[in-house]
Amino acid sequence: MKRKADPSCQHRFSPDAPLCPDTLYFGGGTPSLLAPEDAARLIAAASPLPGAEVTLEANPETVTEASLCAFREAGINRISFGVQSARDSQLKTLGRPHIFTDHMFVMNYDAGQGWHDARIVPYGDLSLSPAAMCLHYGQEIFEGLKAYRTADGSVQLFRPQENFKRMNNSAERMVIPKINEEDMLYALKTLVKMEQDWVPHTEGASLYIRPFIIAVDPYVGVKPADHYLFIIILSPSGAYYSTGLNPVKIYVENKYVRAVRGGTGFAKTAANYAISLAGQEEAHEQDYEQVLWLDGVERKYVEEVGSMNIFFVIDGEVVTPQLLGSVLPGITRKSAIEICKKKGYKVRRKRHRR
Repeated sequence: MKRKADPSCQHRFSPDAPLCPDTLYFGGGTPSLLAPEDAARLIAAASPLPGAEVTLEANPETVTEASLCAFREAGINRISFGVQSARDSQLKTLGRPHIFTDHMFVMNYDAGQGWHDARIVPYGDLSLSPAAMCLHYGQEIFEGLKAYRTADGSVQLFRPQENFKRMNNSAERMVIPKINEEDMLYALKTLVKMEQDWVPHTEGASLYIRPFIIAVDPYVGVKPADHYLFIIILSPSGAYYSTGLNPVKIYVENKYVRAVRGGTGFAKTAANYAISLAGQEEAHEQDYEQVLWLDGVERKYVEEVGSMNIFFVIDGEVVTPQLLGSVLPGITRKSAIEICKKKGYKVRRKRHRR
């Protein structure tokens, strides 16, 4: 249920006052989640203006003529068929994120003031100086995680606190001011709750979450910035790979190196991904999905596979590369190790020859 924004009302809004909207919207395949009598109660509580448009988004695959009649009697005067089902059908082939939700979270940092002015604003373009330091010297970090729609219709996150711990580790390496992890988690939960209708219902699809920090000083010179933006954007997305969860073809890279110990391999920063593009292009030209990266010194020890950590099962033992500073410490990797140990499997983290 959404209410049209009226900036003039913001200072006098009271939780006890009627909303009196001119538009009400029940979305997300509501007939499977909301009874007509509940819709009637919510409509009455909102006290819509005379002639208000009260819309029900209905999935034609799950509703009946009787249920629609009941919703009309409850006060629904506009039926929208197939919006969610059409969206979900599109998401089956949508792939990686390129459509973004209505809002984003933004917070500023200024030297001497710290992080301040946390806010949720309409999604839109940024205004940056052409001299912004992130554009020239790569002082930026990011994270990637997802929100999932469960079978009961609720929305859940997967260990988001681990992402924010890792983000602060990346910030330390890139000389970016850290953010309180509880504050980041609260901001994320608030934004996802606001945009929960964007979380797909389709199996295999999710709401991709991209928090990032960029240096925005208009300064051409190599030094840590004094001004930053922390932003979270959201995007409904389908399977990351076109093959879904099927096995992918992996290309062993012998020519290029992604990271070395002492560098930024353990941080989630843009340069680590830009440097991998040449190897990725070669792999794609030979019809491979991903690149297996070897260590940057001896070129013989397995490190990681593009966007994935790697595990082997050898003689009944689960083996995965050690974290020696050149590999991103994956949250899925950490979770898989914990689950394996809990189930009684022996797990070894070691250098493994190709």
